[in-house]
Amino acid sequence: MRIAHKTTEVRSRIEPALKNKVVRYLNKYDMSLSHAIRLFMLEIIEHRGLPFDLRLRPGDREAIDEVEYAIKNPDKVKSYGSVEEMLKDIDKD
Repeated sequence: MRIAHKTTEVRSRIEPALKNKVVRYLNKYDMSLSHAIRLFMLEIIEHRGLPFDLRLRPGDREAIDEVEYAIKNPDKVKSYGSVEEMLKDIDKD
């Protein structure tokens, strides 16, 4: 006798190209995307957190700080009306 487990639906918005690439890898293991997500969730429980390290690359923290400063102080940073305007300004230097 097979025991039916209760399930719940998990929805996520993922870029189609990313999903397709992942599905191609999973097909090599005869694994569904749902099963891979379930395994990932089990790994989170096992590790009591993400099963991999999240690290900032050199310079990331500085870039994040600069963006946060610009958001909080829009009057103190230079802004442009278009990408073309910004590129012209960069080319002047």
